[in-house]
Parts: sequence; structure tokens; C-alpha cells
Amino acid sequence: MINMVSFILRGRLRRRVVLALDEPKTPTMLGKTIKAHRSGISRVLRELREAGLAVCLNPEDQFVRFYALTEYGEQLQQEVRQVIVHKYPDQYSREREA
Repeated sequence: MINMVSFILRGRLRRRVVLALDEPKTPTMLGKTIKAHRSGISRVLRELREAGLAVCLNPEDQFVRFYALTEYGEQLQQEVRQVIVHKYPDQYSREREA
């Protein structure tokens, strides 16, 4: 599990997407939430899907796709949150504001 926590923490956008996926969201919703471009978010979502951390809830829809964390992704989200809160409290508060 530590390798996957490291995988999430290594990418700033990846970390922000994982922390923002507290409920199913579209790439556009995530972009507004974390103030990032949809293209980067789509790339991160693809990485998370390939790693088994996220899933597209309605892949048949070509216009509005919702994504959510898998059970494993939710576990890692909690681990990442704990690492950030305990080791980098200032960074966590800034990311929550972003």
C-alpha cells in the first residue's frame, strides 16, 4: 500500500484529484473544485483507473461521465489524508482552500 500512497503523493494534481473525489464527480466538476484544467484531470483519472483506484460509473455515456474511487482508492485517500495532515499540516490546509 505504501507504494500506491507514494504514487498519489508524487503528483500534485493526482493528490488533489484523489482528495476531491469524496463523492462521484465529472472531470468538469473536479476542475471547478480544484481549479485545474479538465485535460489534466482526465489524464489523472485515466492513471487512477489503470491503477485500480478509480472507476467510471457510466462509461456508456459519451458526454457526462462520473468517476468515483474504488474501495481500495478510498482506503488510499484516507492514508494520503493522514500523511498530509500529520506531516504537512500547512500544505493540507492550502490544498483544501485551492
